[in-house]
Amino acid sequence: MHVVVRTIGPYTEKFGFQQLTVNFKGHTISDLLNQLCEEQGTKFCSAVFTEEGQLRRYIKILVNGRGLHVLQGLDTPLTDGDVVALFPPVAGGVHYPLIPSFSHKIGTTSSRAFSTASDSTDTT
Repeated sequence: MHVVVRTIGPYTEKFGFQQLTVNFKGHTISDLLNQLCEEQGTKFCSAVFTEEGQLRRYIKILVNGRGLHVLQGLDTPLTDGDVVALFPPVAGGVHYPLIPSFSHKIGTTSSRAFSTASDSTDTT
């Protein structure tokens, strides 16, 4: 059976491939990762697994575009032609200031972004 393994971002340079067709001998994602450790060596294995042999928490793995968290985790079975993508950790972004919320009337904004039931008091 053949499985395609794709790497994204810095993993492409680190592992030395962007796409690799593997003659897969196992059945699950766990089997594939172990086979890649044997075939690719320490650089791959230490990037994917902790010293205790656990999958690093920050690595994201997709099978045919679906994350392991919605599949069967490392026990996800693979079939001929599956595409497995390995994503490195991603961080950063832009901090946006608090934007006032908009009321149901177009063009009007509330004076406060958030309000609670205790904020509104009836003075009548």
